[in-house]
Amino acid sequence: MEITWYGTAALLMSSGGYHLLFDPFFPLNRELDCCREEDFRQAGAIMLTHGHFDHAADLAKITAAHPVPVYCSETIKKALLDDGVPARLLNTVVPGEELALGPFQVKILRGRHIKFNLPLILQTLFLNPRLATHFGNLRKIAGSMRRYPAGQVLIYQIRVEGKTIMHMGSLNIDPEEDYPRRAEVLTFPYQGRSDLDRYSMPLLRKLQPASILLHHFDDTFPPISRPINLKPLQKKMSRFFPEIKIIAQYRQPIAL
Repeated sequence: MEITWYGTAALLMSSGGYHLLFDPFFPLNRELDCCREEDFRQAGAIMLTHGHFDHAADLAKITAAHPVPVYCSETIKKALLDDGVPARLLNTVVPGEELALGPFQVKILRGRHIKFNLPLILQTLFLNPRLATHFGNLRKIAGSMRRYPAGQVLIYQIRVEGKTIMHMGSLNIDPEEDYPRRAEVLTFPYQGRSDLDRYSMPLLRKLQPASILLHHFDDTFPPISRPINLKPLQKKMSRFFPEIKIIAQYRQPIAL
């Protein structure tokens, strides 16, 4: 079993020759070497955690080159149909549903999107010196945001080779959902607030994973994204959760 992180929330999980792809995209930051078209050719199926542009807006391009089944919420399905993704590829999933995809057993759980805090909003939209230099990106992002609402945020509980992986596309959980504890890997989308290190502690206390695979902390969509300093999180985890392993590995397969 291997997991490869390609940027933002794009992950490829591989087992027994089958490849499950989550939240693929193409970056607007051309300086980053991530998410090339050939990275997605192995996928046997694509699963989306929610509908925001950085998770779903490139699916029409991706499925035109690689027509594989796509699993998503009803809201995302409607947006993808409008964007030209063939209906035969789109499969609606809902919390509580379970799927068998190759060797992967996938359970759909309810999630929630992270709530952006005021300091981050001010820093991103009003105090951001990169707004002028990336104005073209900002126009593209604004258009995509109108077409792609989040819809129901999903968390995927994946069982394969006797291991449990939880994939989150946004760093929040639903208080009414029954999440598994002590998963071998919790994918941890580390972007969306100015106080991420403090904000993360209650989530880790509740879920108690053996390890976290950090993602989403890269600068793929400037000027609204930014590279995140991981040191405050590492410091807090060494104090409060020294038993949890931190994985932050880019474009290199991680063997479990």
